[in-house]
Amino acid sequence: MFIPYDNATPTSHTEARSDVPALELTQVSARYPGTHQLALQEIQFCVKPATRVALVGPNGSGKSTLLKVAAGLLPLVSGTARVFGKPVGQTHARVAYLPQRGELDWKFPISLRKLVLTGRYVHLGWLRQPSRQDWALADEAIARMRLTDLAERQISELSGGQQQRALIARAIAQDADLLLLDEPLNAVDVTTREVVSLVLTELQQHCKTVLIATHDLDHLNTQFDAALYLVDGRQVEVVGN
Repeated sequence: MFIPYDNATPTSHTEARSDVPALELTQVSARYPGTHQLALQEIQFCVKPATRVALVGPNGSGKSTLLKVAAGLLPLVSGTARVFGKPVGQTHARVAYLPQRGELDWKFPISLRKLVLTGRYVHLGWLRQPSRQDWALADEAIARMRLTDLAERQISELSGGQQQRALIARAIAQDADLLLLDEPLNAVDVTTREVVSLVLTELQQHCKTVLIATHDLDHLNTQFDAALYLVDGRQVEVVGN
């Protein structure tokens, strides 16, 4: 059964959609260290709070790069990037970044439950130990992604879809306001697709903002509020924003 949020009244979309964008990129250009070619060129894009936005384009178009810029993992060559009105890097607790599943070491000896708990570390600092509340939030996120029966299983033993759900559970446990998801539905099973779709809808209803890199063009009109089309690191079109 899908686990609802607590009974607290969520902030309305009207309240969430303030004058401050969740993400604002102004003439952003970026390149990877040790390279000369720009991976992003003069991107001008604004993501409104409490919306679900798609990054669309072929492989190598700059989708993953844009997410890394928004997460503060890749420095800018020029332009400005702001998250909730502040420079990227000053809002770590409010931003959850999920790389493509293949970028992570799934052989690392850790259980699913402990992986999800790491979503709380951004709130703990270096010295504090996770509290009962932190563990409870991790368990709630695991239940939301329908993974409770697998909580103590080593992450290496999970299927691809279960691993992807575990990563999203980690972001939920963090309680971030902006989720940056890189191809979360690539090569996953039907159950994972259904669970992720339900969870993302509920997160948006609770005024979370979701930016997703995707190749799925069939559901852009029904599941997204806006889309940014990229080709060769340049924005080609912005739809619905």
